[in-house]
Amino acid sequence: MRTRLARAAPQSSAARLQTGGGADDARAALTSWLLGAHVQVTTGIHAGAAAGWIDRDGDAAYLYPEITGYYLQWLAWHAACHGPNDDTRRRAAAAQRWLLSWACGAGSPETRVYLRPTEPDWRNSALFFFDLAMVMRGLASASRTGLIQADARLVDRMSELLLRLVAHDGMFDACVATRGDAQLPLRWSTRRGTFLSKAASGVLIASAQFAAVPRALQRAAEATFVASLESTRREPHTDTHALLYGIEGALSLPEHPAAVAALPHIIRELRDLLGRSHSAQIPESLDAAGRMRLDIVAQAIRATALLLPERTTQDNVSRMIRTLVSYIDPELGIPFSPSEWPGQYNCWTAMFAEQALFAAWCRPDEPLPADLRLYLV
Repeated sequence: MRTRLARAAPQSSAARLQTGGGADDARAALTSWLLGAHVQVTTGIHAGAAAGWIDRDGDAAYLYPEITGYYLQWLAWHAACHGPNDDTRRRAAAAQRWLLSWACGAGSPETRVYLRPTEPDWRNSALFFFDLAMVMRGLASASRTGLIQADARLVDRMSELLLRLVAHDGMFDACVATRGDAQLPLRWSTRRGTFLSKAASGVLIASAQFAAVPRALQRAAEATFVASLESTRREPHTDTHALLYGIEGALSLPEHPAAVAALPHIIRELRDLLGRSHSAQIPESLDAAGRMRLDIVAQAIRATALLLPERTTQDNVSRMIRTLVSYIDPELGIPFSPSEWPGQYNCWTAMFAEQALFAAWCRPDEPLPADLRLYLV
């Protein structure tokens, strides 16, 4: 049976939500899209897997285990808001089944699962702590909210894979090569840094949910969380996406002593980042503006709403929110970058944006913002 995602209708100016439609309409459109037939494969051996990018015809070039973990996390967030239902349980169960087949199907599972012939991807010559941790976190959150009964075989297998990344100093490495001839580039995703606080928090959250998670993983996650947040002062990320991941790690465990200690510096970093924003664009790097990435815009809105709620009404943040809303299309979701053509509609950007629009318009004293921290995609 052919692996497929449902095909999206061609984009039209009438279909796109205009800024004046409001954040509530935009968020509802994203929720509908995420619960439609676009994110998950619906048939074949990959049924339940989440795509990374989807083109205008609804086709995906590759499937992404990390984003399948994100999708479980987002489904848990939806369940926290509205309660679980048959549809979200079905989606979460399908995601778990695919993750089990992915994790157990090879000695070292692929980081990206390509659906058509392509050039070799260096990512498939390594295991990444971040990706594996996001799968574990998604399983834990979906289990906590009653969407799935976590499969013990999958928890054990993910624990086994994660243990391969624990280095001699007792902390997680960002990645480990799985082939002797692997050529791994030197970039933020292949080195330790503050961004690993998000991955470490995911393992700590999973450890609290699953008694079967080995103590060695808990100790490594604790040490990595502390060291990653301490590094925000010594070696801050210049890549904005990674910088915001570091902030999200602290947001996920806000009462942890390491997060409390890092909070003043994190707030300064966020204020500095907002000060660098220009015409609703958050720079892709602190060294150069780069392209507009809507996943980064959504991350910045989300972090601002949770850490600096008074800033959401200021001009630059308000422009960011309006820009995000203006690119949401009920039929296609939201693109990764408006400057790229042909358009690539992006699953994780849709999840980030849905949460960003919620966070920007809720009151800080409402109970759901606390849940959002726990279920932050």
